[in-house]
Amino acid sequence: MKKSYFGVLTLSALMMASCSKDSVYVGEDPDAGGQVIDNVEMSTMPIQFSSPMPKTKGTGTVDNVDGTVDWGERTVRVYAVEKGTMPTDLTVRATAPLLSGVDIRPADAVDGVITVKDTETYYYPRKGAFDFYGFYSDDAVAGPLKDAVTYDAGKQSYYAPFTIDGTQDLMMAKAAPNQEVTDYNQDLLFSAQSARDGYRPKLTLEHQLARLSFYVIWGDETIENSNPSDEVFVQSLTVKGLKTEGQMHFMAVDDANRKIEWTDVTSDLPIKELDADGNSQDLNTGLDTSIDVNDYATKAEFETALEGAGLSIEQVLGKYHPTKVAEEKNATVVGTPIMVEPKAGTDGYTIDLVLVQYYDKEGNLIPEEQRPTVYPPITVTLDEGDFEAGKNYNIKLKANSLEIIQVEVDVKPWEEGGDVEIDPDL
Repeated sequence: MKKSYFGVLTLSALMMASCSKDSVYVGEDPDAGGQVIDNVEMSTMPIQFSSPMPKTKGTGTVDNVDGTVDWGERTVRVYAVEKGTMPTDLTVRATAPLLSGVDIRPADAVDGVITVKDTETYYYPRKGAFDFYGFYSDDAVAGPLKDAVTYDAGKQSYYAPFTIDGTQDLMMAKAAPNQEVTDYNQDLLFSAQSARDGYRPKLTLEHQLARLSFYVIWGDETIENSNPSDEVFVQSLTVKGLKTEGQMHFMAVDDANRKIEWTDVTSDLPIKELDADGNSQDLNTGLDTSIDVNDYATKAEFETALEGAGLSIEQVLGKYHPTKVAEEKNATVVGTPIMVEPKAGTDGYTIDLVLVQYYDKEGNLIPEEQRPTVYPPITVTLDEGDFEAGKNYNIKLKANSLEIIQVEVDVKPWEEGGDVEIDPDL
């Protein structure tokens, strides 16, 4: 008798192996204390998935606005339970699900197909159909996922508690067939029979957060684009009062309960940038300090010093100054996009913005205490609709000069959306 061991196992390979199973064990080898599930006959049909794809393009971590997807080494956590049911304990031997937290790595798909596998392939039982669920939590869930996932008796659901800081993406999915289903018995999805008929579970991951992308553009048309006589930089940008803790209910008997429930914990989240190794850091980290702007009374002198040192103004004063042409395609991206709780369009997001300017329009050095411009909180709202999960919103900051600095917000979700403009000086 050959044995198949089910439990929370690490994915080491995704190649398909073919062998027959006639019973299933959960946990360790029975000789080491594992228990057998009686009267379970295993088919010869391996459990396979169509490669998971994000439903919408909401994060720079897995998928991008241009449609490209790069899973890299990231994995999706997968569960499979008896169709239409929900076990109250994933560890109870007699009611353990078919898959209890198995990781699949989408990047390892071969011709769009992934076989769930650790040291050997998992197989469907000869009888019974199953619902498949998956979620991706980045590093928002503390500790091992197998210990964090919790049952909610009231909702008949399982959730993962999380804490986000704006850099994590949260996604979840319930599997649908990998191809259109017409005259087919839906009660067989997903089972050994449906696998023989060519139907695989496909996890279409849905983003649970909204994404905000910030840009700065040059808006002063009185200054020649090729050589403006002053420079304005984004010193810091913070989104305030965001909910950052909650529970992601990714698996439930009632699909209406598959959602995020937020707690009342809020935090102010600064926009970050990434270093060369992909780690988050504060904006403008690592500027060159070999040249001190305070030593040069005019911008002409400062630029001469920069040229002699082989440095650019962005390397010394700031990484995020407005581009010289006020067009969206030429806008400077400020840091990395931030993933946040979706909000009602009328509530919107509150932003703290600090800009800094070193030389005025005449090219004279501005006194140090007058350089920063700390704006009162700016609220970004929508005239119609809400800030929705799975949509990217481009927020453009239009900088003119020290005397006139406006903020323009152009909200462009990936799906049909509206535009809104905000002038903080009004």
